[in-house]
Amino acid sequence: MPHVRQTTPKIVFADIAASRVKLEKETKARRVFVLGFCFGGRIAFLSSAEQPGLAGVVGFYGRLGKRENEVWPAPAEQAARMRAPVLGLFGGEDPSIPPGDVSAFDKALTSAKIKHHMETYPGAPHSFFDRTFNEHKKESDDAWRRVLAFMRSGDPAKTA
Repeated sequence: MPHVRQTTPKIVFADIAASRVKLEKETKARRVFVLGFCFGGRIAFLSSAEQPGLAGVVGFYGRLGKRENEVWPAPAEQAARMRAPVLGLFGGEDPSIPPGDVSAFDKALTSAKIKHHMETYPGAPHSFFDRTFNEHKKESDDAWRRVLAFMRSGDPAKTA
């Protein structure tokens, strides 16, 4: 957490842009996605607004609400600026991401006409894909299928 507290949007998005330049130069990648977990999931969502030309963004349980004195905007606040399609993957039992926040983000993306899909896994906690993978294998397998289908097709609603 001390490192997370030291991050700023300006520095993180500059790092993503520099990484993208290097990736495209060294691999000739034509389609680039930003994928993140937790804090990185929130950054992935916000990258849709901050990084032009992305093929898409994927956020695993990226927090959607805003805390007092936080420098990071809430993703829904940036939906009008977003350009890349969005896939959001959430645990239904994640107290840090209430259903109302997921719904607000979904509505903001719909209003902004951003192609998107929000998937919530009932009973799954925060970090279901990494920390509790063994207990949530079915949900994790489904989430990974969705990520791969999105990256292949460019459609965040695809499942295969």
